[in-house]
Formats: sequence, structure tokens, C-alpha cells
Amino acid sequence: MALAAAVTLLAAAATDAADITYTINHAVTGPNLSNGVGTGSVFGQIVTDGTIGTLAQANIVSWNFLLTGQKGATFSISSATASSFIFGAGLSATPTQLLFNFGSPGAIALFEQGLFGGSHYYCLAATGGACAQGESVVPTANTSADAIYAPMSGIVGIAGPAGPSPGSLMDSVGKLVDSRTGQIIGNDQRNQQLLGGNEQKNCSDCGGANAGIGSLSLSAHGRVSLTPELTALGGIDFGHYQSHEALVKFTAGLSGALQYDPSGRGHSRPYGEIGTSVAMQDTRYDRAYFDGTGTSVGLGSAKNYNVSVFGEAGWVDRITPAQEAAAFLRYEHDWQMVGGYVEHAGSGNPFPAAVPAGTDTMDVASLGAQYTAVLNSTFEAGINGTVNWTIAAQSGVNAKVGSFNVAVNAPKFIYYEIGGRLGIRAMSHLTIDLTVNSVLAPSAIGNKVHEGIGLRWSF
Repeated sequence: MALAAAVTLLAAAATDAADITYTINHAVTGPNLSNGVGTGSVFGQIVTDGTIGTLAQANIVSWNFLLTGQKGATFSISSATASSFIFGAGLSATPTQLLFNFGSPGAIALFEQGLFGGSHYYCLAATGGACAQGESVVPTANTSADAIYAPMSGIVGIAGPAGPSPGSLMDSVGKLVDSRTGQIIGNDQRNQQLLGGNEQKNCSDCGGANAGIGSLSLSAHGRVSLTPELTALGGIDFGHYQSHEALVKFTAGLSGALQYDPSGRGHSRPYGEIGTSVAMQDTRYDRAYFDGTGTSVGLGSAKNYNVSVFGEAGWVDRITPAQEAAAFLRYEHDWQMVGGYVEHAGSGNPFPAAVPAGTDTMDVASLGAQYTAVLNSTFEAGINGTVNWTIAAQSGVNAKVGSFNVAVNAPKFIYYEIGGRLGIRAMSHLTIDLTVNSVLAPSAIGNKVHEGIGLRWSF
């Protein structure tokens, strides 16, 4: 009995190992009920038990299709919820291709949501009957104007080598999630610069304009004392930048904060700050994946809206009239609302994804320090850095490719920010600032460096 069971298990394992996946991905052009001739498409996969030659119903292991008809009508069907009917000797297989013989009398291969109901189906038929002769793509019903019927003859290749595996799709969507995470962090860094991130914590009222290099941007920011202890900070910027596979073609943002610094307590004292920022972005997303034969790229565009709020508590020390050091803890919550889009299909993207609208959220806890010094009557310099922990990150990405739904969790990781500033006093109230700011996150979104130049006017 034990030997028989072992033989049965080995036979089952051999059968599973022999399964072959074939990909269907082509346009279907033929008559329809709206304007005489229409074009649709069928994309999907058929998994067989590895049989080479004529296939019967028992040889079909699983299948899934995305049917697209006239005027963009679509419908997804799969063996999980629908049925197939293979009859005759029309459907056959080679190691790399599925064929259908439209000259084989009575042959049919029907994949339908409710067999013989006349709706939601893909059909190959040699002589007609259960469905029209030829190839039928019916996203809704066979009486609907979106159905496509293409008369066919002879032996035709229906499916080819396997397309992207679920693993490849998962990896491509994971990179898309990383791109959107990189956008949030890039926005956080830009917001902090608009609130004087490269400047000392305690300084006179000032305002200035900056130009960024590496990620092209134009910005203006400043600070003004409301009371001896309360200061308002704010800034606005425009530009564009690249984050992983996300190209932010245009961004416009606004940041504001209130800082409480009780300078009357002496040169070494606590301080606090609260702030918020908003931004609008026009973004193009790239999704690279292996399509079964090579690398393809899906492109889609969406509008983003970013909102963040933060609180900061720290300690500032005016070591000397020319030197200041500070250390702080900051906690921030971010929302990134991304519009839905469908990637453009074509030869360079045979398996386009549909990405519905979604909201990414992230909490970031930061521990930072900075030091600034006036070197002489002409030069001043500063350096700042933070260690950041992403907490409670949630991705709003839930992509669909054919009948595959792919959702990937947002990464949680540690990243570092390092910045520096060299100020050159051109006039008594005018300083030229040269800045560099970097994000270091090699395990998730990669590293990025931004350089800038600005003019700062002290009031």
C-alpha cells in the first residue's frame, strides 16, 4: 500500500511539473453590430497539462482572459468562476504554441461565464453553432454592439510562449509602490527646505529665492517674527523631479509652520515647531516587467495631491554668537492621493495594467541634528542630518493586469538625510547660499542628491 501511494504521488508530481502556460495576446478584427467592422482584443493565459497534439477538455488545467470589444468594453473571465467547453479535434498544442484548425468540422473551444448563455465569452469555432464561425470576442452579450466576430480559416496560431509570471507582475508593481514611496519622501525633503531646513533654528527675519539642480525647481521661502518667541515660516515652490520609476513632470507646493523659541530663557533652551504642507503633481509612472520574451514597460499618467502635517520638539544652543547647534525629534504623517489610470497598450507593453485611484499613507519618525557657524565676515556654513524611520506605511496601489489583481505592501525601512549649506555674504543684508541635500535609502527607494543655489535677504 505504501509503495502504491508513493507511486501515485510521484505520478501526480510529474503531471504538475509538465504543465505548460501559453499566452494569448492579439487584436481581433471583424464584423460587429454597430458599424460593420470593429476591432477588439483578447489577452490571457491557458495552462494545459503538457499534452502535445490534439487537446480535449480534460487537458485544460486553468485559464484567464481579458476581453476587449468595440468602444472599449471589457470583461475578465477565468476558470475560477467560469467554464470551458472543448469539442472535436480543432485545438492542438506544440511545446510553444496553441493552434486551432478552423477546417475541422464541428470543432469548438468556448470559454464563457455561464456556458451557452450567450454572454461574456471567448470562442473559437470551425463551423458555427454554439457560437459564430471563426473567433468571437464578446465582453457583454452576443447581441451587443461591442461584440467582435472574425471569420477564420485554416490552422491558426492562437497562443504563444508564456507571458509574465505572477512573480514578474508582483515585482513590477512592487517597484511602482517604491516609486510612490519615493515621491512622499521627496516631498517631505522639499517641504523641510521651504521651512529653512538648511538654515539655523534661531535667526533674524529673512526671505529668499532658490533654484534647485538635480531636480529642477524654483522656490521662495522666508520667516518673520510674530512675537519675540513665535516665528512664522513658509515657502512655495514649482518644478519637476524623478523618483525611482516616477517622473513628476510638474509639481507645485506650499508649506507653512509656526516655531516657538523662548530665547529669553538663555542661550541653551528647548523649542517646538508645528507645520503642514500641500502639493499638486502631474506624474508619469513607468512599470517595467518581463513579458515572457523580454522586458516591456507600461506607462501611465496621474495627478497626485500630497498633504502632510508634522510636529517637532528639540533643543537649540547658541554656543557663541557665531555658532549654533540643535537636536530634535520630529513626527510626520503623510497622505498621497493618486488618480487612477490605465497604461497605454502596444508592442512595447503587451500586458497593460489598470491602476485604480488610491491613497498612500506614511508616518515618519525622525531624529536629527544640525550645526551652523559664521566663519568670517564673508562665509558661513552649516551641516544637518536626520535618521528617519517609516512607520505604519500603507500603499494605495492595487493594480490589475488581465485577471491578475496585484497588491503590494508599502515598504518599512530606515533612511537618512544629509544636507549642507555654504553662505557667501555679498552685501550686508544679502547672502548667496549654495546647498546640497541627499536622501540615502539603498534598501528601498535608492539614493538621491539635490544641489541648489539661492539668494537670502535679511530684513
